[in-house]
Amino acid sequence: QIDNGKNNPAGMKFGAILEVRIDGGTIAASDGTLTIAGANSATMVVTGLMENEALSVTLVSLDGRTVSTVQENVVIEASELRLPLNVQGLAPGVYLYQVIQGDRTKAGRIVVQ
Repeated sequence: QIDNGKNNPAGMKFGAILEVRIDGGTIAASDGTLTIAGANSATMVVTGLMENEALSVTLVSLDGRTVSTVQENVVIEASELRLPLNVQGLAPGVYLYQVIQGDRTKAGRIVVQ
């Protein structure tokens, strides 16, 4: 029996699927790319989090260089988290975001215009 977000008798943890959206941005319908246009910042909203488990969020350039550590190994006590995403100073282009919580990962692209 799965008790959403709790330990089951086998000791495995289950939770909702991690989802990411950008408030102040748009989503390209074809591939899910998030776009931030005409703003210095936006809010990254991460849902489906497991309570009391560490979370890390990074923004990486296409050449693999970390350009921003939005959140690093912070224990979350809610199933949703709103994080400021400052893109001021980033060159227009495509970046990758990565959200890691336990053994769950969500990654995608962000376009800064």
